[in-house]
Amino acid sequence: MPVGYRAIFRIAPNQDAVDVAESLLRGWLREKLSKNRRGTLSTADWDGPGVHVLGPAAELTVIHADHESDASKRRQYRFVETNAGGTWSVSIYGLALPNSRDHTQTLVIEAGLEDVDESEAIIRVDPPRIARHLLETFDVRDGQTVLHGSPKKIRSADADEIYDAIADPFRTASVIVAVSPGEDLDDRWTEVVKSLTRQSVGVATAFVVSAAAYPQFSALLPASHAVKPGEVRTFGPRAVLTDSNDSYKHRILGPATLSRSIRGGRVQGHLPNVHAETARLRFAQAELPGDIRRSLEIVSRAALLSDRSREVEDRVRRSIVEPTNDGMDDVSPLPVVPSSVKPAVDFERAAGPGLLARLGLVMRRWLKRDSVDVESVEALDSMLTWKSEEVAVALEQLDEAGREQSELADRVAALQQRSADLELDLAVESARVIELERTERFYRERLKEAKRFDDLVVATDPVEWGSPTSVEELVNRLTDGEGEHQARQFVEFTGPIAKALEVDKRDNLGRYAKLLWEYIRVLHDYASLRSSDSIAGSVHMYLTNDDAPAGHKCAPSNHASTESDPVLNTPAWRRERVLPVPDQVDSSGFVLMDAHFKISSRDTFAPRMHYFDDTANSGKIYVGYIGRHLTNTSS
Repeated sequence: MPVGYRAIFRIAPNQDAVDVAESLLRGWLREKLSKNRRGTLSTADWDGPGVHVLGPAAELTVIHADHESDASKRRQYRFVETNAGGTWSVSIYGLALPNSRDHTQTLVIEAGLEDVDESEAIIRVDPPRIARHLLETFDVRDGQTVLHGSPKKIRSADADEIYDAIADPFRTASVIVAVSPGEDLDDRWTEVVKSLTRQSVGVATAFVVSAAAYPQFSALLPASHAVKPGEVRTFGPRAVLTDSNDSYKHRILGPATLSRSIRGGRVQGHLPNVHAETARLRFAQAELPGDIRRSLEIVSRAALLSDRSREVEDRVRRSIVEPTNDGMDDVSPLPVVPSSVKPAVDFERAAGPGLLARLGLVMRRWLKRDSVDVESVEALDSMLTWKSEEVAVALEQLDEAGREQSELADRVAALQQRSADLELDLAVESARVIELERTERFYRERLKEAKRFDDLVVATDPVEWGSPTSVEELVNRLTDGEGEHQARQFVEFTGPIAKALEVDKRDNLGRYAKLLWEYIRVLHDYASLRSSDSIAGSVHMYLTNDDAPAGHKCAPSNHASTESDPVLNTPAWRRERVLPVPDQVDSSGFVLMDAHFKISSRDTFAPRMHYFDDTANSGKIYVGYIGRHLTNTSS
């Protein structure tokens, strides 16, 4: 079952992780009793290892993997429930390792959803309530950083706590910092941030900086890592505050994007899921710390043996058929009788001395019995049945392990290919940068020779044209709402937002968003020049014409004015490129968008941005698609 949520909780050494896990679990299950609102369980009672049925479609499996030699306790509590939304699981691992050198008491909580892929599980699986209960009840730390169940409001005297959390080199959870936009909004802002971070419980700790505390807080951070009023910034692990380039790792959610999702004083829609996704994925995909990995392997082996024994027992029970005499009247009875009864049949004559002696050896070898009687034969039959089913179950488990191994190998191969693709992209970009630097040096020397020193000064981009940190922010700039950007005067996004957000999942540093924004600027300047009749022709002509008026441009090789004939002549592929536009552009609400910009050509994802040039009519360009490379001969 794909893991959609995983969090690690290190608690104080004077606590017992197993006792904490069981206490929290019992309380959580009681909340789910059918007598409570939205409850589904018939009972919340269970005791000891094994499988416990708690409701019509709910069961709890408890696994013990304790070792007396080192007084360690490793337990798994796996709750599985099926409802209209699917089959859901929550696993709680209690790891009490009193002789461990570093972490003696740890809990791990996982949640998953059956029959979906990992990316969908990350979106659909909410953090279990038990995770918030744990954080609100116990002192939980990640490195030296305290994890909170709800955003902690920071006053002036507490500003250092945020700095210490951001700079903590040992933390693995994210640190979310939200600065209040104004003193009279502190309380409302706290509620907004609480609703925004509800999907980040356990994988991040959040701080709300009050307006009064902002001066003290802002003085602690360099400008590159600053958080402004109204912004929410997520600091990932291993932040290097002395390196300005490190700031790109720590994303900012701006007030315009945030405000678009606030309804009734709470953040609604998909934004909480998207905001939490990077941190959730990191915990779900990253290699576990060594102590936890080893403990979970021990528990996994114990669970495998438990599952095998339970399955064998069930199969043996189903295979037992009570003997009858139907149709057996003419069959001579087996010449084996209870040992307490004198045989009515001469075994030596009926079975032969060799067979009987051999049967006696079998009994002594496998059952440690000296007599050949009905009880011994039945015991031998039971043992053989058990072993036969045990072998069958073990073979099935090996087959399943083989399939999982094959899937993992495929994933590793795909990741290796993607790594190779990215390395090639990097090599191409590096070569381009070297050539651009050479060209720059050439022209700078020419300008110096001509004593045109004023022309050596390169003006900085206006602040409003700064690159977005995510594709989501880019889309918000080009659609209706408070985040609307001046670029929307000429460029409008009309495509499916969900497809665009998939690009963010592939790019934690926002590189794709920056490149896409460069292409948006190309389209904006092209459309602006068209509106003033400064140029004529298509986007590609604008990019390839060195005599065109000054405007933002990109390398012509990053643009395609149309698709190949095989794509346009294949109905299914062509339909993928028929994308939405306003009704005033086309009465059907759709047009073919074969022109597109290319971010990368090295992998099957290879993001694309398809657009329709309507500058001759509405004066605008409509971007109908940002996302994974649409189907073609190579995908």
